[in-house]
This record gives sequence, structure tokens and C-alpha cells, in this order.
Amino acid sequence: MRRMSLGPTLLVLVLITLNNLGCGGPKRPLVEVSGKVLFDDGAPLPAGTRIILEPMEGGIGAASGETSADGSFRLRHVSGKTGAELGQYRVRLAAPKGDHGAFLQLVPPSYVEGNELFLEVKQSMGEVTLRVKRQQQAS
Repeated sequence: MRRMSLGPTLLVLVLITLNNLGCGGPKRPLVEVSGKVLFDDGAPLPAGTRIILEPMEGGIGAASGETSADGSFRLRHVSGKTGAELGQYRVRLAAPKGDHGAFLQLVPPSYVEGNELFLEVKQSMGEVTLRVKRQQQAS
């Protein structure tokens, strides 16, 4: 018998989708959110790393984006419009599409689970820089 397991990334995306079904458009103003995601030594995360802003309060939609080779990103609201609604978010990181486990060797699971990065989207935001610690390799 095969056992099926949903990875944490897929589970997060399913929950965000279910949370936003029937929500329609954004209920708060959208603000452009862009910046970079870098390791604490200044190196960018792998190109295609997915950034997911999960609302910490009800009534607002999620936003997501992907990094380019230099770590830069621009977020898109669940409605398809550019930006994110005003509010508090938990930031989750997900492996680039097609990654076969290398991402989790670089990034600690706590970033995938959303326990490390938080972001408040405000009316007048400049570019943001999110810093990520590298996964500690067992010696």
C-alpha cells in the first residue's frame, strides 16, 4: 500500500487557497511589495524560491512571488493584482519548482513553516530585505 504525504509547502498553498475562496477582490488597499531575500551572508537564495505572505488576521488575502537570480522579488495578491493588502503577515519560503530536496539542505525548516520571518505591509513601503540563516550542516 502506498502512503501519500503532502509536503509542508503544498499544504500551506492548499490552506491559503481554501482561506481565500469566495473572497473576491482585496478588501484593503494594495501596496506594492518588492525587495530581496538573502542569506545572512548576503548571498541570494536559489532563483525561483517562492515567497508566500500568509495573513495573520482574517479578511485579507495572501500574496506570493518568486525570487530572481539576485534574490529580488515582487509580490502578487491572490486576486492576481500586483501587491499585498495592508496588514501583518507570516512569511513562508518554498523551494523553487523542480527542486528535489536541495532547498531544504540550504534553508532551515522553520522558514518553510513560517516561524522565522514576519512582515507588516504598510501604506508607504520601500523595498524590503528579508534575511535568512543557512541550514546548519551536521558535522
